[in-house]
Amino acid sequence: MSLANPLIIGGILIAAGVILAIVAYLVLSGKPAEPTSGVPEEEEAVDQEAADMDDLPPTPSAAASAEPEGSEEDPALAEAPAEGEVQPAPPEAASPPEAVSPGPKPRIRVATLLRDEVSGELIIEADGVEYTSPEALRASSHWTRVEYAATDLQKWLEKKQPPPSRPDLPVEAEAVEAKPESMVEQINAILQEQIAASERSDLAVRLIERPDGAVRVLIGVNSYELSEVPDAEVHELIRRSVSMWESKQT
Repeated sequence: MSLANPLIIGGILIAAGVILAIVAYLVLSGKPAEPTSGVPEEEEAVDQEAADMDDLPPTPSAAASAEPEGSEEDPALAEAPAEGEVQPAPPEAASPPEAVSPGPKPRIRVATLLRDEVSGELIIEADGVEYTSPEALRASSHWTRVEYAATDLQKWLEKKQPPPSRPDLPVEAEAVEAKPESMVEQINAILQEQIAASERSDLAVRLIERPDGAVRVLIGVNSYELSEVPDAEVHELIRRSVSMWESKQT
């Protein structure tokens, strides 16, 4: 009995040791291996990147930053514009304002003179109406206007041009006998002076002598007999001009 108990106890202990060894083996073989530390790997990666950066050539910005702070910059380079930079265009000099020319004076279309290309006959056109004979024009309301315009045109065509100057050949100037003015022209000259001196200096009033000797008063483009002048002030100016002409004749 004394020998059996130690044997039993020894067997139990041996069995327990075997079981503990098996459990310990199972536990140790099933647990994943933990990394020793993550820091060394990160440090190795950073060291590798730093080595790669050292192998690259220096960039312009890095080279500029590497220059000493106390270095002076070339004035010519400082004034030169940066590459690709667009310089503003210099302001243009302001041009002087153009002189404004006065507008044309008002004109009145009296009539249009035409000529037939086949027959060669003259045609007078007034306000869109064509007249092929003097009788048809005389019977119309355009006769007075065209007649006075024809009289002025004849006087305009009779104006003599001044003779050309001859500096190398001095010649005595020939006395040109002036054409005597008619009574109507003399009174009309006095009338123009009276109008210019009056408060209505803008009046367009003239005395015109017809080919038959009759006198007409032309106010603008309208003509009247002396007794038919509608403006009382114009009628008084004409009467005063006639009186002044008569006083000069005595």
